[in-house]
Amino acid sequence: RPPADPYDACLAQSPLFECGECLCDKCLDEYTACAADRGCVAIEACAAEFGCNDAQCLEPCGDVIDMHGGLAGESLQLAIALSTCFNNSCCGP
Repeated sequence: RPPADPYDACLAQSPLFECGECLCDKCLDEYTACAADRGCVAIEACAAEFGCNDAQCLEPCGDVIDMHGGLAGESLQLAIALSTCFNNSCCGP
């Protein structure tokens, strides 16, 4: 049974991400919003599979993005918000 608390749910997934605990500490709202959106989860999974970020993902993950609302779709916007928070707050350059 999954944890009910959003922070605990995030921590349960955090070993899957480099800097995962920071993700839960700094970007919990963005993570929770993405986790609740099937398309965002699929886009993030594709990005992780191909090791890409933001615009770099348009080519390898274009089909997944298109299946979930395209470039203007809510799923991509949630994925971008999560990625932006994570890159700026945790493992960015």
